[in-house]
Amino acid sequence: MKTRFAKQRLMKTLKAEEVNGKAYKPIEEARGNIGIFIDQIYNRRRLHSAIRYQPPVEFEAEFRQHGGHLCIGGTTMINNSQRSLRALTMLAAALVVFAALPGRTANAVDTKSLYERLGGYDGISAVVDEFADSLFADKRINEFFIGMSDDTRAQFKQKNKNLLCNVTGGPCKVISRPAKEAHHGLGITAGDFEVVAGHLKDVLNKDKVGPKEQEEVFAIILGLRSQIVDRPDETRLSRDAAAQR
Repeated sequence: MKTRFAKQRLMKTLKAEEVNGKAYKPIEEARGNIGIFIDQIYNRRRLHSAIRYQPPVEFEAEFRQHGGHLCIGGTTMINNSQRSLRALTMLAAALVVFAALPGRTANAVDTKSLYERLGGYDGISAVVDEFADSLFADKRINEFFIGMSDDTRAQFKQKNKNLLCNVTGGPCKVISRPAKEAHHGLGITAGDFEVVAGHLKDVLNKDKVGPKEQEEVFAIILGLRSQIVDRPDETRLSRDAAAQR
């Protein structure tokens, strides 16, 4: 059942983020584009709640490292559950193999990384600067940035530049804490997250970032949503109340 659910979720994501609205000409183009999506985004960057918010490729490596035994949610996975996990990691491995099948077009093989398509470090730096400034100025969420000095705000920007550079395939090193640690206790709601996502969307549109690149950026950002949002409802806790939880 778990394996079937994982397959269904993959197909749903693939349809929504890559296939829908696109007209592939030769079958080779479809194989190449879908292979790149699965290999570079779904398997290597997308965080999956069922496997401790790891990309499938990382989970598979850890699973093998522990001899097929992993503790998830305080429970060691054995017997049927273990077989389900094996099947899930085999699915991840199969998808990697599929992505490497011959039949990709020369254009697909030569596709630039998302980092390059965003304009490299300079392009990402400009996006993050505009994005952060819009957050600081928005009265709906700027309470999260109260008390930040100019230097602290500059550090906030630099951490996000390095993070976006890293997750899009660039050479930068992540210098921030994991998303869950950095945001836990702030009382961030689903509504707050949508406001932030809206600002990012506006900046990407303003800077004329293409729709495909925007889709890939948001696939990464939405993969972090569960680690950032403390409260799934629309009512925000006060900062004091959030700290007392």
